[in-house]
Amino acid sequence: MKKLLIAIITASLLSACAAAPENISADAMHDFPESVAVATVPDEPDTVDKTLSTEFGSSADPSENDTEPVAGSSEPPLEIYTPENETPEGLHLEVEAWDTGATYRVINGTEDDITFGDINDYSIEVFDPELDGGWTEFEAPNRPVSLILVTLPAGDVSKCTVGWSDVYGKLPEGRYRLVKSVNAGGEKPVYLYAEFQISGGDNAFNGMLINAFDGVVIEVSDAVPTGLKYSLKNGSDCVIDSGTEYDFTVQFYGENGWENVPGEWAVNSIAVLIESGKSFDAEIDWSDFYGELPEGRYRLVKCFSSETAPEWYENFCVAAEFEI
Repeated sequence: MKKLLIAIITASLLSACAAAPENISADAMHDFPESVAVATVPDEPDTVDKTLSTEFGSSADPSENDTEPVAGSSEPPLEIYTPENETPEGLHLEVEAWDTGATYRVINGTEDDITFGDINDYSIEVFDPELDGGWTEFEAPNRPVSLILVTLPAGDVSKCTVGWSDVYGKLPEGRYRLVKSVNAGGEKPVYLYAEFQISGGDNAFNGMLINAFDGVVIEVSDAVPTGLKYSLKNGSDCVIDSGTEYDFTVQFYGENGWENVPGEWAVNSIAVLIESGKSFDAEIDWSDFYGELPEGRYRLVKCFSSETAPEWYENFCVAAEFEI
């Protein structure tokens, strides 16, 4: 059968991780999902850009990806499923999700080519402890149907970014897993599973826990109605990749908890690489975006990415409160 290879290439949220002198590399480009590294702060909740991407490339030893959950994972520990007698050894699914989308990758560590539906051919299940077995498919009234097959050669990885606002809306707080059906040469397809957690409450931003990556913190000072100073400090043992000084979000604390301050502007997607033990210091003036903020309780949120497994970058956010 003729193999059909889909290569819809757009801006990926994954980027190379390397040290850079003076902390900033103007050549390194990095795009966060809109819902993670907020470049605009509209009055209404954000929706993820519907642009999808697929990349193929050689993989490191797939066994290296079976690591313990990294900093930022929620309890209970999340798992990558490889059911015995169902999934061929070396075949894995990994996912990093926020409340309106995800990046997932299929890792083919087997000796044979595999096929599966395109990047929209997936489903989401939610965990309900009151159900027998716990898992049930999350309702999706606008679920698309995929008729396109992708062939993934032996030893390769398929890396996909998808926004599901039009399919699932914004996922509420809870425990989920992404499910993908794969044809691995048997009579029946096998199913790959990867869990993720959507967090809520004051300790979350776009469904992700904040201040949950060990060693990375943000500090603010000299806050006035038109701006402040901040320092993003990397006390971890790896290089982190963040955006420019204006790649941030300001939130205020109101009756419904933390909400984005209304405002809108464009931010260049130039990467800022911060080495272990270094800081990125900035002074910002938001008067053109927010005007003068009234008295109240606020917090500054800034997101970054880190390589948590070989060639696998995940997004994290840090926040610091201040008062006007």
